[in-house]
Amino acid sequence: MISADLALLNGNVLTLDGGLPHAQALACRGGKIIYVGDNAGARELTGPGTRTIDLQGKTALPGFNDSHLHLSMFGFELQRVDLCYPKARSVADVKRLVSERAERTPPGEWVRANGYDQEKIAERRHPTRQELDEVSSVHPIVLGHVTGHAYAANGLALRRAGITRDTAPPPGGVIEKDPDTGEPTGLIAEQAMAILEAAMPASTVEDQARAVELACRAFVSAGMTSCTDAGPSMAADSHLAGFFLARERGKLPVRCCVTITDLLLDEANRLGIMPGFGDDRLRVGAMKIFTDGSLIVKTAALCEPYEGDPDRLGDDFKPPEEITRAVVKANAAGWQVAIHAVGDRAIGNALNAIEAALTRNPRKDARHRIEHATTMRPELVDRFVKLGVVPVVQPAFAHYFGDTYQQHLGPRRAAHALPFRTLLDRGLQVAGSSDCSVTPFSPLVGIKCAVVRNTLSERPFWPEHAVTLDEALAMYTWRGAYATFEEKVKGTLSAGKLADIVVVGDDPRKVPPEELDRIPVQMTIMGGEVVYKAPLAKSQG
Repeated sequence: MISADLALLNGNVLTLDGGLPHAQALACRGGKIIYVGDNAGARELTGPGTRTIDLQGKTALPGFNDSHLHLSMFGFELQRVDLCYPKARSVADVKRLVSERAERTPPGEWVRANGYDQEKIAERRHPTRQELDEVSSVHPIVLGHVTGHAYAANGLALRRAGITRDTAPPPGGVIEKDPDTGEPTGLIAEQAMAILEAAMPASTVEDQARAVELACRAFVSAGMTSCTDAGPSMAADSHLAGFFLARERGKLPVRCCVTITDLLLDEANRLGIMPGFGDDRLRVGAMKIFTDGSLIVKTAALCEPYEGDPDRLGDDFKPPEEITRAVVKANAAGWQVAIHAVGDRAIGNALNAIEAALTRNPRKDARHRIEHATTMRPELVDRFVKLGVVPVVQPAFAHYFGDTYQQHLGPRRAAHALPFRTLLDRGLQVAGSSDCSVTPFSPLVGIKCAVVRNTLSERPFWPEHAVTLDEALAMYTWRGAYATFEEKVKGTLSAGKLADIVVVGDDPRKVPPEELDRIPVQMTIMGGEVVYKAPLAKSQG
């Protein structure tokens, strides 16, 4: 008899497999699950070389899957100044935190920070160039907005990038200028961010691999065993190479599906890199296409103006015909596309492009994705269903940004924002994600926010769009696997699937919904190997 490498006993195993939804024990061999059932059956598969873990009644679930985050970008951010709320509640807080880093940084070197949100600091505005100049005039300073769609920079950073009063923003970009003086205020958004990025020191493959390693360490502590990296905003030569270097060094304890930007489509095709290139630990996924920006900084493309701002409709990063050409080309080459579309105008343009692509080159089960899909009118939902598009959503947006959404959209349109209940009821395979570091990377945070739709101010955010706990768990497990064509190999605790398991300290079915994000992760197992263990987790053998 072949014995198991690993056996988990005395557990509360929630498999998310409809054929056997609950079990007591698991046995794994060669990185896969070979048995799901009771203790007696698992013990029959143990031998001298079997590692046995007594779960002591703790709950085991399929390892969590985040379907849209920015893994290496988060790894870099872990090395920068953290301005996320509530650490930065005012411009004074921002200046103090950045000043502390500048004091430890040699003159001339860049000081980077991330995570500020102008809607959550007392002044309700972006820090200005002049305020950041007060922090330091000998360090170029760049603050990243929480959404990743804007920078606030000081004067030296602007000069290094060659940004002056005469610099015109590129299409889809913003270089804000003082209406009285014409000088840049320091706010650089969307496509214009590339001008600043070009002036910053380029990251090496070694830098990227280090960032991947740091991010993965954090992710496994939250029970994450799979994710889709939504990539950098621009083409980065070292980005994908950094993942492969981390994989080669054994520093990739999370299964990563990496998207690549449409700017690299021709190069990928020339090299023979197609979706699925790689293995079950690291593989190339969809072709990423940007169409608009963010609701928070009013660059998401809307059909009607922003509430209280009649001249602001948001930005189309690409003309609709260019989006269509890109999607048609990628679809014809066999790629799944993942289209960033937040506003309803952008979502409509994305759906038009997908429909045109599938009309010209029909493909069975293409599973094209729309990332974010935030402002969904009912007719857009109909088109998702018709085209079989996968919505990749961020439930925590309702909590962290719901108050701002209501301000920027008004109640009529905000009522159709993040309509998870409707999407699931229409039979769509809704995949959950964090967009880390836009919101916290813990899948349990997203699961809670899908079930409990309250904003930071504790106001309900259209609770009729909330989902059940089982539906939320599915969004972060097997529905996420579906979004990358991997539902047959992971996403449930079933015999034959990958042994990706998270052990948590409480049964989520018995915890008040408001406390789901407080459930402790005690162990994360990827491919039958323990990649994270909290102090309370116990093992024998």
